[in-house]
Amino acid sequence: MKKRIKSALHYLLGNRLLKIIEADNTYVYGQISLTIPPGVFHPHYFTSSKLLIQFIESNQVKNKSILELGCGSAITSFIASKKGADATASDISHQVINNVVLNQKNNEIVFKSICSDLFDDIPLIHFDYILVNPPFYAKNPVLEKEHAWYCGQNFEFFKKLFRQLNEREINKCIYMTLSSDCELAKIKNIALEFKYSFHIMKTMKNVSEENYLFEIRQNQN
Repeated sequence: MKKRIKSALHYLLGNRLLKIIEADNTYVYGQISLTIPPGVFHPHYFTSSKLLIQFIESNQVKNKSILELGCGSAITSFIASKKGADATASDISHQVINNVVLNQKNNEIVFKSICSDLFDDIPLIHFDYILVNPPFYAKNPVLEKEHAWYCGQNFEFFKKLFRQLNEREINKCIYMTLSSDCELAKIKNIALEFKYSFHIMKTMKNVSEENYLFEIRQNQN
């Protein structure tokens, strides 16, 4: 019963929130001003974005290489670049990447932006930090914008992510945000198939959920 009530509340709140988000097409952080069109993940309304922003702000990233997978607005890459990092923002959505390029021009901030399905078109180079704010609802995306929310009916996003991390022999410095709304045990089990484990770094609560920032490392045994 509690689960059904929570699902109904999330549905009602979610629909209301989506209408608010679609009417809000700007985001300002310090001297960075971003245009956020409908269909692009809006950092103001989601705790996951705040966790990644805090991570960048609290770490020395100057001269560090950073890959933001599933970048949405790419606010993390904008902030990291302002702090002197060598940032790469990547997303599966052409609309997202086109918007990132527009915001780069408007803010006179330069970093690499790549349209890629996870690592498919990412160069085989070393990154000091890999940041992931993933979709986690178990449903197949149909529209391009739905890739920001749905990870596939059978969690295909996570299966591909951990397979590619393993193939590239990336075993540390991976940071991911997830929510208490997601099927965390399922995602952790997929990671374990490739010997990756989750280590919680920070928790942040809002009205309806908890959000977590995890460091993900590959067990070497």
